[in-house]
Amino acid sequence: MTDRRLSVSATIAVPVLLAGLSGVENATHMRITDYLVLPPLAVVIFLIFRDPAGEAANGRSIVLLPCLGAIVGQLSAFYFGLTPLGIATATACVLLLQTITDAFMPPALALCVLALILHADPVTYVVGVFEATAAIFCVFYVWRAFVYRPFLEEPR
Repeated sequence: MTDRRLSVSATIAVPVLLAGLSGVENATHMRITDYLVLPPLAVVIFLIFRDPAGEAANGRSIVLLPCLGAIVGQLSAFYFGLTPLGIATATACVLLLQTITDAFMPPALALCVLALILHADPVTYVVGVFEATAAIFCVFYVWRAFVYRPFLEEPR
């Protein structure tokens, strides 16, 4: 029964959180590149809501690694541009950071590569990724405390 509830919860959480994130981004930044950043965030949301006790369900994976990926992507774009060397360097750095931080969040690679592709303002991009992942983490933390954990308790 818990698996079914988690599936339903993830099915609700992904579109609701993405709609909220998109609305906030449109209201605050009005960037035309939001449609490219939202898919990796959708994967983040799905991964954590589908497996709330999994290895990705922590602040390092949800917030830190994606932000580091965005920073690495911006640095790689600045120093190497959108070149095979730039993509290889950025990817290797994110994989190394994943190991160092003991975090697991594959969308961090996508956010890194998107930084190379988008040519977005570095500060705006990194702050946008931070705002979005921090919001996701806060909603997930509250959901896990008040919705998920009660599912695990035995009925009396």
